[in-house]
Amino acid sequence: MLELINVTKKYVANSGETIAMNSISLKFPDKGLIFITGKSGSGKTTLLNVIGGLDNFDDGEIIINGKHFSSFTQDEYDSYRNTFVGFIFQDYNLLPEYSIEKNIKIANELQGKVTSSKLIAEYFEKFNIKGLENRKPNEISGGQKQRAAIVRSLLKDPEIIMADEPTGALDSVTGIQVMDTLKELSKDKLIIVISHDLDLAEKYADRIIKLVDGNIIDDVTLIDKEVKGNIYEDDNSIVVKTGATLTASENETLLKAIKEKKKLNSVENISIRKRQKTKEIVETNTKKDITLIKSKMKFKSVAGFGVKSLKAKPGRLVLTILLSVIAFSVFCLFDTIAAYSSSRLVKELLVSNDYNAISLTTDYYSSNYNGETLRVSQEEIDKYSKKFGYDFINWTDAAGKVV
Repeated sequence: MLELINVTKKYVANSGETIAMNSISLKFPDKGLIFITGKSGSGKTTLLNVIGGLDNFDDGEIIINGKHFSSFTQDEYDSYRNTFVGFIFQDYNLLPEYSIEKNIKIANELQGKVTSSKLIAEYFEKFNIKGLENRKPNEISGGQKQRAAIVRSLLKDPEIIMADEPTGALDSVTGIQVMDTLKELSKDKLIIVISHDLDLAEKYADRIIKLVDGNIIDDVTLIDKEVKGNIYEDDNSIVVKTGATLTASENETLLKAIKEKKKLNSVENISIRKRQKTKEIVETNTKKDITLIKSKMKFKSVAGFGVKSLKAKPGRLVLTILLSVIAFSVFCLFDTIAAYSSSRLVKELLVSNDYNAISLTTDYYSSNYNGETLRVSQEEIDKYSKKFGYDFINWTDAAGKVV
């Protein structure tokens, strides 16, 4: 469903140029749980932002369900995020002016959908944030904010869920619950998780992509294979099938592992994770024909956003008004100067005062003036008659001389 072809992303600063993504090519299937790992600065968050349409790229191409990013307008980028992508941000991105429930409903409102109150209640209970519906983000803990952000993304029901360290602010129990939920969703959706937790990736991922300095250095697929027998042992642990009748040799293996103080687990079905290099993606479904949904919001909500923002930051409001007044004043001043015309001003003055006649004179300057009388030419008379709207004529004095 999603493909990157030689995608490059650079950041330019005073210290020089940094290549966050170095000609990366990847293909993603339409479902599955994919981890992107790497140390801080490896480019994993940049990759997530570029795929999610939150950041642009300098070279290459990204194709989503047959649509090319390079052909997207800004409105289409917004529609792409609104239609395809659900984000779980590391810093939550909850609006402080609104309740938790309102924050969760916003994503669906942008899609023109009505959020089911019953479904919201189910998710609130599932993620242990029931009773927080009417609280503001600053009234709950970081872990509760993260769970609210996860619920917001899941309720949107997108084709792709992108999560940046989704368990970073959660306790171990809730973290496992979140990952179990994402794993279940990945049976029908594409889930892309950014994480530095390799143990978490090894446990849940269908595929792990490792980045270093904007380059892919490893791309492996993990496949669960069921183990025959009732026991599986590795260097640190031993797993026993729940309720199984062990053979004599299996009993000996189990007793030996216990003496060696290996970690003991009991599961219904024993399976191990096999790693192999990721091969060419095989399409599992026919390409879906999905229409981009343009972001929209009711006027009441938009007005509410504006009013609450003004209340929350009155200082910024005053500064904005002051700067706007200064900007408009400067603009009007320069527009007046640019539009000034002395001839037009004279014309408007003459018309407004309703003069019946005016006198037109011309000064001539010559380095070799010989005392001859000069007069305004007919060409000049016609020019000024047209310009000022008066019917100019050559006057003569009492002796009949043109003046």
